Amino acid sequence: MPIEYGRESNQEVGITMHSHSPETGDYITSTDICTIMLYEKIAKWKQHIVMSKDYVSIWNCETNQLVMLTKQAWERIYKTSKKGIPISEDNKSKVL
Repeated sequence: MPIEYGRESNQEVGITMHSHSPETGDYITSTDICTIMLYEKIAKWKQHIVMSKDYVSIWNCETNQLVMLTKQAWERIYKTSKKGIPISEDNKSKVL
């Protein structure tokens, strides 16, 4: 099912995310990465996050790099950071 976003308002959607159920596994999959890489430039995504019960996978669409955190570490960083988690290395992008 296609989902339209950002076109009418010329709004960029910098961050996308989805979650994995226990049946899918804890980690981002190769299929996830291939799909993200297929659409990231066209959609102008900056980051994609995959959340599971125990882990958070953060794919940087600008550098094609993956960072993996435990869910516990993610929650600690998010709760203690006043600005949130930067979504790109240039520090010009929005934060979570």
